[in-house]
Amino acid sequence: MTHTVGIAIVVLSAIAARPGNTTSESSIDVRQVVAEWPDRFDLHGTKTEPTWVEQVGLQRRGDVFRLEGGGLPGLEQTTESVSVSSEGAIRHLDCPAQRDCNDGQPLAGFLASAQILAAHRAGRLHGEARVVPYGDRHVFCLAGEMIGVREPILDPCFDLATGAVLAQRHRSDGSWSGPSLDQATIRFVAPSSEP
Repeated sequence: MTHTVGIAIVVLSAIAARPGNTTSESSIDVRQVVAEWPDRFDLHGTKTEPTWVEQVGLQRRGDVFRLEGGGLPGLEQTTESVSVSSEGAIRHLDCPAQRDCNDGQPLAGFLASAQILAAHRAGRLHGEARVVPYGDRHVFCLAGEMIGVREPILDPCFDLATGAVLAQRHRSDGSWSGPSLDQATIRFVAPSSEP
């Protein structure tokens, strides 16, 4: 009987430790979780600004991350895309007109999804993070410094299952702030077969 109880506890502990079985009190090994993320996702949602609601789309296809966003109806959508090399170098493929993509700054906001992959591939990612709920999803937030952001006020929060940045958490009070999707609008759709 003792062996049966011991085996049951080990099995239940292993099941509870899997990425899909998390609670707001669990911690994860960041490097292990990043290594297990799928190489494709399509995320859609909205971000509420003071005077409008912005549509946001984030897509991953292997090494390429593409962010599309825009505000008021009729305005042009902006697109920014980057590629992450196997060594962790980031190269811009598309750059919005209003942004200087050669400024040497690490990616932040929703494109921190690419920045965390770059840090992982370069061997600079380590440690644990606490999993917290964000709407119907589970995320973990990392100190911006871990992915190269200098003097951050907000820390990016990554979807546990995909690695997509869903929100930013303010350091001073722990509130969701900045580039954060409205929780009720988050939609992951099956990635298309196109590259």
